Amino acid sequence: MSESSRAFNVDGAGQPADGARGGGKRRPGAGGGGSVPFHRLFAFADGADAALMLVGAVGAVANGAALPLMTVLFGGLVDAFGGAAGGSGDVLARVSQVSLEFVYLAIASAVASFAQVTCWMITGERQAARIRNMYLRTILRQEISFFDMYTSTGEVVGRMSGDTVLIQDAMGEKVGKFIQLMVTFFGGFAVAFAQGWLLTLVMVATIPPLVLSGAVMSNVVARMASLGQAAYAEAAVVVEQTVGSIRTVRFHTTIQNIAANFATMTRMWNTYHHRLHLSPGRRKRWRSTTSR
Repeated sequence: MSESSRAFNVDGAGQPADGARGGGKRRPGAGGGGSVPFHRLFAFADGADAALMLVGAVGAVANGAALPLMTVLFGGLVDAFGGAAGGSGDVLARVSQVSLEFVYLAIASAVASFAQVTCWMITGERQAARIRNMYLRTILRQEISFFDMYTSTGEVVGRMSGDTVLIQDAMGEKVGKFIQLMVTFFGGFAVAFAQGWLLTLVMVATIPPLVLSGAVMSNVVARMASLGQAAYAEAAVVVEQTVGSIRTVRFHTTIQNIAANFATMTRMWNTYHHRLHLSPGRRKRWRSTTSR
């Protein structure tokens, strides 16, 4: 069995692996035969991708540590205004020193954020293109019975254009963003406990409600994304089957029914897509997309 066949849960004989066999033709868009561990997304990374991910991770760590450090510098700036006892000249010297530290922090943060976003986007694009290529080669090696029993050509095209975009997004800049936010989270606690541990303990009481609300929102977003991809795949199957047998469709004058079926699928996809992008953090992007 080839590496691409193992990765995509298809054996060399043109049949899905044990977890994907369903004993009959699977409904288009019904999903695969199980989930894949997150680290398996990086199974197709080469040496250059590993170097890019390493540089991107270092940049994400530095970029995430910039915000807690900025709070320390801001506290020093406040102290520079209130703690100077030598007159206006002393205040100016202390403020100038803190302002210079702000400039250094801004330059370092700009370099780190550029390395983070650039490296993770490049490696995500490279690995997604490699996955798309191996997926196509694996599909082309299957027997005709595979398309009759387990999938259709329309779903293959839909999955290649839709799922690989999600895979690229999941192992691209989102990984760098996750590392950045985790460093900011723990770095903020480290700075807070170092500066005032008693007040920090009082503020920790607000964390459980925030974690609970974030978990609920994450589950809702994941479900909307999954349902939207299923509706998108079904719409692709309708288009592929209609275009592939357009003479029969025109002969039996069933184009109205097919158009109604396609409209139903696209309405379902639009509903899930809009609900997905109305979540916090996605609302601005959705508005900019729909306004074009």
